[in-house]
Amino acid sequence: MRTILFASVALALAACATGVTGPDAASRFDRFTVVTTKDFTGYERVHIPRPAVGPDVQERIGARTRGIRNDVRPLGQRDVDAMVDRLHRDMQSAVGEVVTLVEAPGPGVLTIKTTVIDLDSNRPTQQELALEPSLSLQSLYAGESSIEFEFLENGELLAEARDTDNVVSLQDQAIIGAGIWTTAQQHFRQVSNKLAALLAR
Repeated sequence: MRTILFASVALALAACATGVTGPDAASRFDRFTVVTTKDFTGYERVHIPRPAVGPDVQERIGARTRGIRNDVRPLGQRDVDAMVDRLHRDMQSAVGEVVTLVEAPGPGVLTIKTTVIDLDSNRPTQQELALEPSLSLQSLYAGESSIEFEFLENGELLAEARDTDNVVSLQDQAIIGAGIWTTAQQHFRQVSNKLAALLAR
């Protein structure tokens, strides 16, 4: 319990560390498209359903071969489920520090619909090792995480956003000594903080 509490406080502090909160925090996302508004500071209740996965991720789950030039990597269902749950927890933890989380959408409730549109690990997963035994856990990849958000009230689309991790090279300091999912896990925390900053008053 103490560890969870400390993590929640750290997330809340990080969300406002840049000093950019409210509508101005929309600029922290890689892409933010306003449909009717980018000001969500009036919402006191927020619903965050479990994230979905996009078709590009879905079609790689359980794939039996690696893609051409090894640039399309197979994913295991267990890994994807675990990462989706991790993203959901990070979002709820960060956003829950600035608003009240509720279990269902409705009038006066902001719903944040989330889709993981790309996901790659920094080390070979069990799915990959089973398909290509020549790989080892010493193999290193840049990894990837790309996420889309829809902001809705009672079914009405208010805005859309997209954010992708900024690790583009194996020389990036962020992945020195990386674990299996370091890039994605770091991005999950970062984007959760961006959501919290967007909602903060």
